[in-house]
Amino acid sequence: MILRNGTLKASVLDRSVYKRLGNIRRQQSPDTGTVSGTGIAMASSACTLKTQYAALLSVLHSVNSLAAQGAVPEQIETTVLLPEGTQEQLLRDLEDQIREAALMTGVLVSGGHTEVTTALNSPIVSVVCSGHYRNIPGSPDLALSSTSKNAAGMDIVITKWIGMEGTWLLSEEKQQELLGRFPARFLYRAKAMRDQLSVVRDAEIAFRSSPDPVMISAGTGGIYAALWQLCSRLHAGFEIDIHSIPVLQETIEITDHFELDPYETGSLGSLVIAARGGACLVEALQDAGIHAAIAGRLISDREMRIVNGDEIRNLNMPSADALVKILG
Repeated sequence: MILRNGTLKASVLDRSVYKRLGNIRRQQSPDTGTVSGTGIAMASSACTLKTQYAALLSVLHSVNSLAAQGAVPEQIETTVLLPEGTQEQLLRDLEDQIREAALMTGVLVSGGHTEVTTALNSPIVSVVCSGHYRNIPGSPDLALSSTSKNAAGMDIVITKWIGMEGTWLLSEEKQQELLGRFPARFLYRAKAMRDQLSVVRDAEIAFRSSPDPVMISAGTGGIYAALWQLCSRLHAGFEIDIHSIPVLQETIEITDHFELDPYETGSLGSLVIAARGGACLVEALQDAGIHAAIAGRLISDREMRIVNGDEIRNLNMPSADALVKILG
């Protein structure tokens, strides 16, 4: 059935939204807007790539961003805007993705808005995630109290592997093309990265295992963009050995096929952590079954140095996510 323009009828919302969200949907109540803890934390995201997985990515980006603030994600609100002529099945598919991402990250759906509009050519899903900060003395934003002086010497730890988001998306959206070059089991491993795109556990372990970690959820723009954000926040520089950045062979080969830079490709699922005693943090993460590695360290000057053997270059301001070339 084609959905009519404007705000959707209650009957459509009931069968294509509420029933699909099921028991992860938090019912509205007078105190819905309040959360326990030292303060309310919020993060928002929207996926603008041309992908059938826009809802899943929007939820994961917002939840991961909140977790990286040192907060506990609790609930999400979604805005789903659909172009004129959208079939109801598409709405159901998007709501299924929202449910999957909510179950993956442990958040509830507290509300949202769904509308068909003539202003769009493709669906847009926007997500706001809220929760509460952990028991952090003073300002809840750890990075605001950090300076280049006290940040220098902190290890840079990267969890899981970079480029997982882009590798998974390309393996799904360009499956037929990739099957012409890679065996099916190769693509199966690439698609399995979908299950590792949440960093909620990564952030929780980092917070428990390290004093005052500063974290960035890698995502749009890849690991280079995340490193740039980290150093901009801390007013510091870094020195990174490019061979110490964890990356899987599937990512290297698939990005090479599309002539993309894996270090500038969507890296949802990786958490970049500046921490004292990085080796202990890596051990704690690996004990929990989460791959992690020390890629470098923060330095007091503002240089962002990437070491590749005998070559050293400075990181320039990151460009747009490499995925835009294929899915933009």
